[in-house]
Amino acid sequence: MQSEALTTVAARRTPFELLVVMSQNGGKSTGQVFLDDGVQVEMGKGGQKWSLVKFYGEVMQNNRAIIRSGVINKGYALGQKWVIEKITILGLEQGKKVRVYDIQSMSARGTADMFVMATYICDGPFMVVEISGLKLLIGEDFKLELELTE
Repeated sequence: MQSEALTTVAARRTPFELLVVMSQNGGKSTGQVFLDDGVQVEMGKGGQKWSLVKFYGEVMQNNRAIIRSGVINKGYALGQKWVIEKITILGLEQGKKVRVYDIQSMSARGTADMFVMATYICDGPFMVVEISGLKLLIGEDFKLELELTE
């Protein structure tokens, strides 16, 4: 998701926010976003002015949750310098404490260089976790690992 703006050009300059719905039953979450220049008629062809970002999420048996991405045709998105600024995670079990264990990408390794704030919204059996202050380039593969403790 990107923020609203008066024009498409202005909206494309805003940071991305990623919404991830996790499954507690061993299922995997997937999603993708296709990014292009808005001019090319055919998707994924001509001039290489496009990128496809695939996202994956999973709650592991070792009290870890992983969110990662894989990018096809990275050059276009990297050239635009688009960033993911916030990740909102739905479906994590209420009562767990969530800690950002590790963030890996080409431009950022570990959590030391980033300001990461997790906000918990608990209502019912699941909670919402918001991780903001990120500066992950959407054109780079990344891996975010969370530690879930009692």
